Amino acid sequence: MVAFQGSLFAAPGGRYARVAMNTPVRREFSYHIPKHAEPVEPGCRVKVTFGRRPIIGVVVAIDDAPPSGVEVERIKDIDSCLDVTPLVTPALLRLSRTVADNAYCSWGQALAAMLPAALRHDRTRRTIPTVELIYSPAAEEMQSLEAKFPKQAKAVAYLQQAGGPMEVREFCNRTGLSKSPLTTLNKKEWVKFDKKADVLNPFAAVEL
Repeated sequence: MVAFQGSLFAAPGGRYARVAMNTPVRREFSYHIPKHAEPVEPGCRVKVTFGRRPIIGVVVAIDDAPPSGVEVERIKDIDSCLDVTPLVTPALLRLSRTVADNAYCSWGQALAAMLPAALRHDRTRRTIPTVELIYSPAAEEMQSLEAKFPKQAKAVAYLQQAGGPMEVREFCNRTGLSKSPLTTLNKKEWVKFDKKADVLNPFAAVEL
């Protein structure tokens, strides 16, 4: 770990990352990128050791050499990269830098203000309930179901069109049905419930 101040973006594809952290220190810190942490790009969150404590920071630039005059042995490794693809876009990196300069705070503090608490503390994954049709009823069964339990029949027909698992919330929103018909169909072993992991990205729809 080495304190560093420099330009916004350096040459890509290097082996050292400049990391902005949520601390009052108005500097970025240089860390070595080990192979196990790759790929690391500007905008990715990384877990590093700052002093003696673990902390999450945002990579703001990649360098192909350590800071001038600094011994390589003094630079710590990044512990892990938390994002497969950059979470913070180049436009948001520039915006946060402008905010930091105008508000007299560190770049890391400006970035932290943009991130939900879950992303500042590596709680980026959630599980989403899904439902899938696992039994294909014959035409006679569907006719009987439509006559006796029209909501269940509507649920089966929609899941047949879906052709695979879908989120329970999306199913309810699109069909206007509650979860109750699905619960009954699950007891009949016509559908199965499951969960899928999802990665939170609050900037997925942001365009700057």
